[in-house]
Amino acid sequence: EPVRFEPDRTGFLPTEHQGLRFLADGKPLGILEIGSSSISVAFPYNLAPQVNLTLEREGLLSNSIWLRTAAQSPRPLGISGRSRLFVDAVFRGGELAGPSNPVRLGDVITIYFSGAGALDRDVDPFVTLKSLPLPKPLVPISAWLFHAGPQEVLYAGSMLGQLPGVLQVNIRISGNQTDFGSQFIVVKFGEGAVVGLPIFLAP
Repeated sequence: EPVRFEPDRTGFLPTEHQGLRFLADGKPLGILEIGSSSISVAFPYNLAPQVNLTLEREGLLSNSIWLRTAAQSPRPLGISGRSRLFVDAVFRGGELAGPSNPVRLGDVITIYFSGAGALDRDVDPFVTLKSLPLPKPLVPISAWLFHAGPQEVLYAGSMLGQLPGVLQVNIRISGNQTDFGSQFIVVKFGEGAVVGLPIFLAP
């Protein structure tokens, strides 16, 4: 079973575990999860086009690798409290949307993302947010539904009690929709990254 890490009582994500640290250009990264075949870490926002990634164990450094970075590389995720549960998840009324909890015209759906890029406020990427106003992405976020056109984005920004890089996007579903059943909602970040997610639409 992977070891998952939560922010401590002061909101800080750990950057070290049993003498193990992950460094990007020499700076420690926040540790989210360590598994037998994968590791999840939180990166800061102000990255160079390439970063040097190194593993440090009790003061000893591994060979380093170079990673290319992108201004945005959004990935949808599902959350419960502060833990990620599902990938490619759409929520309606706080519950996972699907055939048993279909989306209807007029509903507001929620999608959570990481990797949306720089925010409009200078915040520590490894500390959970405790006060308003909440930071928002620098790039505009838009949405549209196949066969129904553009959809209204009611909110796109960070969340209280979460790391700043976890974004909540609320979208009101509307339009003269005649096609129901399995559909796709598309979310666009600025002029670049586009993410498509399946939803189940009911009359």
